[in-house]
Amino acid sequence: ANPTAQIAERVESASILFADLVGFTAMSSNMEPEEVVTVLTTVTCAFDTVGNQYNVTKIKTIGDGYMAVCGVPKAVRGHPEKTIDCGLAFVAKLAEINA
Repeated sequence: ANPTAQIAERVESASILFADLVGFTAMSSNMEPEEVVTVLTTVTCAFDTVGNQYNVTKIKTIGDGYMAVCGVPKAVRGHPEKTIDCGLAFVAKLAEINA
């Protein structure tokens, strides 16, 4: 993928989801680097899978931050609701991962 490629000419309406793992920086300071990478990979892959179920697409991750969009590059009917439902599903998935 070309990181500088324009993903859409014009978008009438879309929803953006930002997720952050609260307390992760403090928690990761007591972990080995490999453990940090494993946790972030596990969470990111889980979020990607959940997002696909709601037509929510990851734009980027930065550390423990996750940014995704619904309605780009193709319009998605009901994108606000799908994005909210996706965010709630992220919370449920994290609870499952942490169980």
